[in-house]
Amino acid sequence: MKSHFAPAYYYAVIALCILSLVLITLLTFGQSSQGPRNGSSAINSVIVGSTSTWSNMTNALTVNAVFANNTSDLTVTDQYTDYLLISNFGFTIPPSGVILGIQVRVTRLETNSKVLDYRLRLVKGGSIGTTDRISGAVWPSINTTRVYGGTSDLWGNTWTNTDINSSAFGVALAIKRAAGGVAPINAQVDNIRITIYYNTSLPVELLSYTAAVADNVVTLHWQTATEINNNYFTIARSNDGITYNAIAQLNGSGNTSGIRNYSFNDDVTNAPSPGGTFYYRLSQTDFDDTTKEIGLRTVTVNKTENIFSVYPNPFINTINVCLDDVAMPASISINNVSGRIVYSETISSVARGAEHIINLTGKIEPGVYFVSVTTADKKTVQRIIK
Repeated sequence: MKSHFAPAYYYAVIALCILSLVLITLLTFGQSSQGPRNGSSAINSVIVGSTSTWSNMTNALTVNAVFANNTSDLTVTDQYTDYLLISNFGFTIPPSGVILGIQVRVTRLETNSKVLDYRLRLVKGGSIGTTDRISGAVWPSINTTRVYGGTSDLWGNTWTNTDINSSAFGVALAIKRAAGGVAPINAQVDNIRITIYYNTSLPVELLSYTAAVADNVVTLHWQTATEINNNYFTIARSNDGITYNAIAQLNGSGNTSGIRNYSFNDDVTNAPSPGGTFYYRLSQTDFDDTTKEIGLRTVTVNKTENIFSVYPNPFINTINVCLDDVAMPASISINNVSGRIVYSETISSVARGAEHIINLTGKIEPGVYFVSVTTADKKTVQRIIK
């Protein structure tokens, strides 16, 4: 009789493998890390009932075979020290970072192998936590590194990037005597380091964000590589970099892994302050109304008299540049919104008020462009649209 168990078993194994691969992909997508990093501050923090403090504490900030050590002998089994507290690790986890795990490395030794971890705890906001990550093994008699925590271990707490980036974030270590005897305790800590694991999956991956000005019109252009649950973008303008007012909202692309281009033109002629410096803050909002700032650009708008005019605007293939009162020679260039020059030439002579015709057939795509005329002492820019 033929058994149907084996094929069903194989199918189950294949399905399990596929599921495992999917889970691994989901867990590791966007994962980043910082570290291992050294702290820059070392102090002795008292534990009630301890029989020893720490000395030479700054020696635990670098690996150099020069050690921090317990000041007094631990003469009785289970006697313990104060905390050796290391902080100010200088992490720079981004605001979008979701903390996944914390790993601590301690490089240490005890010449007589009579020491155990007593407490090993993380420090949040200057306060020592209550969760221990101790090994239970005696310290070796040669300089060895022990790893505590890991890529998914949060040490019984919740963490934000602000918690981790704070100078008050750190780790506290205390030791105890493992066994009796006459051999003195000579615990030595060479170095303590921390690694942070975090996820940086962003709702929008911004490739570029530019701002250009011509004829009192500021053109903003941005490009995204991916968007996740992106509902819309908001542009806010400020004259002082402090107080912003929303001036435009553009729909996002929801979920996409393809490149998307966006642009907005802001005519500042009727702005509260038509000249000077303008700040443009770009933010995006998810479908769940979560909003994140993703870009900031600054432009300076100068109220200057134009030395040329250009028409028709919009145009199809050809533009006419009328040089009203321009000293020769003069350079004419046309830039796209990203600043790339798509056309340029130098004119050595032309009659005052004469029209200079530029044929752009097949040279540029539809969009917004900026025509610049530059002489020895002047430069003015005007915006055109194809």
